[in-house]
Amino acid sequence: MLLRPVIVLAALLLASASQAEPAPRCELQALGSLPVRLAGPALLPVVDGRLNGRSAPMLLSTGTSDTGLLRAPLEKSGLAMRASFVKALSGDEQRPVYMASVDEFAVGPARAIKGKLLVYDEGDAQLPFVAVVGRDFLYQNNVEFHLAAHQLNFFAAQHCEQAFMGYWDDKASVLSMADETGGPRHAQIEVQLNGETLRAVVMSSEPYSMLSERAAARLGLADSASDGPRKTKPINQLRIGDELIAGVRLRVGPLVYYGKPEEAPELWLGLDFLRQHRVLMAVSQRAVYISHLGGPAFANSEDDWRELVRREARAGNPDAQALLR
Repeated sequence: MLLRPVIVLAALLLASASQAEPAPRCELQALGSLPVRLAGPALLPVVDGRLNGRSAPMLLSTGTSDTGLLRAPLEKSGLAMRASFVKALSGDEQRPVYMASVDEFAVGPARAIKGKLLVYDEGDAQLPFVAVVGRDFLYQNNVEFHLAAHQLNFFAAQHCEQAFMGYWDDKASVLSMADETGGPRHAQIEVQLNGETLRAVVMSSEPYSMLSERAAARLGLADSASDGPRKTKPINQLRIGDELIAGVRLRVGPLVYYGKPEEAPELWLGLDFLRQHRVLMAVSQRAVYISHLGGPAFANSEDDWRELVRREARAGNPDAQALLR
């Protein structure tokens, strides 16, 4: 006698499930795009942002945690700076840190009004930008580096938590951002080099990719032959997501990091990598999408550099043309 009500209830539940609202579809909304030019003798990625109502050249630097202004052009502009003193990273020494107040600072869709920015002292360097755009600004949205097309694209995502966001390539690799418990957030990913797992990070303002000295020693590369002043080491195999890179050379050097030593990046993916790949930093998913566009995965040889300079010069880049004179 109890069986019939149970069957009726099950049928009602099935009918209700069949009429349930479908899950909302992922919506990837384009927020804007900025042209990127490779500027200065190192051909670094620079965009035009807005500073107090005026256009201003700004360096894209995913390796910098805090967005800031360069001291020399700041002093020329007449903006006031104010110093505070903080404890140095080592020892008890106190060092000044300067801040400047701005009425407006904008990079694409990311905008701040009446805020304070760090002031960076560039010394005597003649740099082709007046500000450094760090991760705190760049990663307010999902941001795509398409440097082969000289483009920086911004996106907002709704209902995309589990969706594939590599809209330009259905075979793009998807790598999760590693958790970092302390220090600056670098949006690290894990890669496999010669069978060992390493922490890697995209460094848009570093001309070349680089392996840390500590990782090179751990992998037994410290004593392998280097090719002179560039100090590159032979790499048998590097896997980044689904991309397998074999028979390349990587530079080895000290990688600066101010967080916990056990969370320090061991591989920088620099401009040479970004010029050969399309990379979406999907911060809303804590994921990174990467696809190879062809050519050497790490265009870090002298021949690669000369070809980049020639290509930029032919496209009308005055800084590249100056390098050929």
